[in-house]
Amino acid sequence: MKTTTALIIEPNCTASRVTLTDTNTIGSLIGGYFDCVRGLDFVGYVDDEGLMNNLDYNATASAIFAQYIVGRCVVVGSISPSGEYDGDSYDCPESAYALVNAFLGAMHLHADFNGVTPQELLATQQLMQNI
Repeated sequence: MKTTTALIIEPNCTASRVTLTDTNTIGSLIGGYFDCVRGLDFVGYVDDEGLMNNLDYNATASAIFAQYIVGRCVVVGSISPSGEYDGDSYDCPESAYALVNAFLGAMHLHADFNGVTPQELLATQQLMQNI
């Protein structure tokens, strides 16, 4: 594995960029053995025993990978410069950063409205118009 830029998604809805130097770095970031989940042009490495170890739910990673994920998630690119999925890791693509930023932005917006969802706000507004 060559030096690769990755995105770490934490269960507490924060994310940061890191540099990976080898697969041992992934294991140390995850906390042990890891498994892989696939996105469009990126993959996420997650704790292979996260559910058994009762790790915290990771809403951000779950949203971008469309499956239930717990614990820390390390995201790297999965598509080679020639456009193929070859099993190697590449720099985390901008598409992954964009998805994570959009999700985190929605989470912050949700918090700004005291936890009221956009759907609940819309329903409240429609009810008030009918009064």
